[in-house]
Amino acid sequence: MKNIVLIVSLILLAFLGFIRHYEIHPFLILNNNEGKYQFDFTNFLATLLSFFDLILVSLLFCFRKTAVYAYVFNGIIVIYGTVLMIHYSVAQIDISTIAILEIIEYSTLPYIALAWLDFFLGRALFNAYMRNSKLKFIFRSFQREILL
Repeated sequence: MKNIVLIVSLILLAFLGFIRHYEIHPFLILNNNEGKYQFDFTNFLATLLSFFDLILVSLLFCFRKTAVYAYVFNGIIVIYGTVLMIHYSVAQIDISTIAILEIIEYSTLPYIALAWLDFFLGRALFNAYMRNSKLKFIFRSFQREILL
């Protein structure tokens, strides 16, 4: 349990991402006419990756045997999240009144940075798990085969 600080950091960062996603894309919307909550499937799909990161990836990173899967899933989530956030940001820009400060203000760049921070924390945890592991040698030989 030497890696508890990294695990807790990953869980808190994933929780922050999930809460922020839910603020931007709420999938339970209060219908003022009926006073009931309405489920929005499109916003649910937008929040699904952050929920997947919070539950599954955090759980997989808790164990040494499943850290490889967590590392791969974490990387996939960050890449998809980056692409989707850039698309969301570009779709919201009004081309007729474009200004550099508005692009920075209304962009998703800070959230993309948080996603990559999550990936780098996962990478640090993965490296900590692989230090004295048999998987380290398999992983290094796999990297050499890819680079050749």
